[in-house]
Amino acid sequence: GLPIIIGFLLIFVLEKFSPMKYLFDRFNHIRLTKGITIILVVLMLLAMLFLEVSTAIQESQTVDEGVHLAAGYSYLVKRDFRMNAEHPPLLKELAALPLLVLGSRLRQPFDSIGWTGYDEWHFARDFLYQNTVSADIILLLGRIPTMLLSLLLGFYLFKWCRELFGRGIALLLLLCYVVA
Repeated sequence: GLPIIIGFLLIFVLEKFSPMKYLFDRFNHIRLTKGITIILVVLMLLAMLFLEVSTAIQESQTVDEGVHLAAGYSYLVKRDFRMNAEHPPLLKELAALPLLVLGSRLRQPFDSIGWTGYDEWHFARDFLYQNTVSADIILLLGRIPTMLLSLLLGFYLFKWCRELFGRGIALLLLLCYVVA
């Protein structure tokens, strides 16, 4: 959030009040048809999705990723918000939504010591590693909504920047976002 806002402010200042205006003008005069622009945007977002999926498959969980995912799942299934109450529930619930597709194949450790003892770390460990479904599959499914949100953000960043500064600068911003 904040780096993107700072980036937009920097672009605005450079575009309006400095010698960079010449560069901005030259960059925006590159002849890009609407069709070519759409193809470039789609290719960049697909590249971003490829990078996200390949990274999600290769990487292990972050420190509290299991806690957030298990808590989100408990919110959706039990409507009980006892686990990980220090963070808002929306993103945890979004991350857990794809897990509902697994249905009865996913073991629900609501009888575990972690659940009954209000121990979110123990509950998350049981949820991920004592389950009938592989922890890698659970984590990958839990990462999909975040990947989709990042693609949506990239698309709307492009649209917003295009309205403010033109197609060329919007493509440059999208490229920076994709590789960041």
